[in-house]
Amino acid sequence: VLGALLGLLTIARVALLWYPKVLDEPLRQLIAGAFVVALIVRFAVPLYALGSGLFFEHFLAPTQSEAVGAIEQASGDIRERIEAFRERLATVTEQLLHLVVVFTLQTIALPLAFLWLLPRVVSWTMRRLG
Repeated sequence: VLGALLGLLTIARVALLWYPKVLDEPLRQLIAGAFVVALIVRFAVPLYALGSGLFFEHFLAPTQSEAVGAIEQASGDIRERIEAFRERLATVTEQLLHLVVVFTLQTIALPLAFLWLLPRVVSWTMRRLG
């Protein structure tokens, strides 16, 4: 669409350069302005894309490459730390289970066993003595 509009405006502009008296001055200025705007729009976007690509390639690509490398290295370090943490967590979990068993034996099972056994030992001892 822009190419067709630019083509029509080019034909009109060239025709007005050859035959300037065909149209009034305000209309000729409107066509000339529209031609310049269409020309700029037509070539500005590709020039911007080309310039942006060159700017990125020469100035930004090394920085981006360095940043990506640093992030990849950091993520590798983080993965190693996470794996080491998982291993330590597994060890801690196992040790906590051992502590739960010790605590349960010490505070529940052994006192209950003592309370169950004490009257029996006293009774047995009393029967033997008397």
